[in-house]
Amino acid sequence: MGNFNYIKSGEDLTASGERLNISTTALVFAYFKNIGSNTILLSNDTGSNYLLKLSPGNALYFKASNIPVSAIFAKSASGTSALEYVLGI
Repeated sequence: MGNFNYIKSGEDLTASGERLNISTTALVFAYFKNIGSNTILLSNDTGSNYLLKLSPGNALYFKASNIPVSAIFAKSASGTSALEYVLGI
């Protein structure tokens, strides 16, 4: 098993898509938790499509393949919300 680094952060989101990190390093895994009060939408293709949906209080983990960290975007479906996340690189 290799050595992994990670980026952990919290983010206040609006309805505008926001890049979570500018690193072009390959993403190994990601964990997201919606700690806000509105639904959060996630994109793994630089904000072109928001196919992942997190309701308030829900979390998501996925193992990534061939996705740069900079391709991960998030936004609130309406109003504002808060996201806690870990990006494994």
